[in-house]
Amino acid sequence: MRYLDPDRLAATPLARDPFEHVIVPGFVRAEALDALAAVYPAIAEPGSFPLESVKGGAAFDALIAELRAPATAAAFGAAFGLDLGSFPTMVTVCSRCQAKDGRIHADTATKIITVLIYLRARLKRGSHSDFGVIQAGYVDPSEPWPNGRDRAQDQGVPY
Repeated sequence: MRYLDPDRLAATPLARDPFEHVIVPGFVRAEALDALAAVYPAIAEPGSFPLESVKGGAAFDALIAELRAPATAAAFGAAFGLDLGSFPTMVTVCSRCQAKDGRIHADTATKIITVLIYLRARLKRGSHSDFGVIQAGYVDPSEPWPNGRDRAQDQGVPY
């Protein structure tokens, strides 16, 4: 894969507290960030937008294609011990975060996992700028959290 590095995901241990998750630095390859920053959809408002409502360039489209690829679903499935092959991938895009972002919540009855990809571009003198967040979902609200607590108890837990 040109943009995503599934080997980094495979090498990252699954954390289980306060819920199952992985944090994978470099999952989007560093050498792809400048190209992605140049063509990331121009979004002036905070919030998440359906992929179909934004327009990015060729590198962005290729990243999304990799994210939706069966091999990517298999990599996330392996990380969480799930078979995601029969589930569609829903993708939303944002550029500006707001205060309510980042809280744990159940999106839909059919979402199995949520993948947040934070993109950062290199600026002058080694500093970084966040330019986008892509959310992909393959959380079944009827299932308890892995720590045995129900979802209502964990609504305020930051991640």
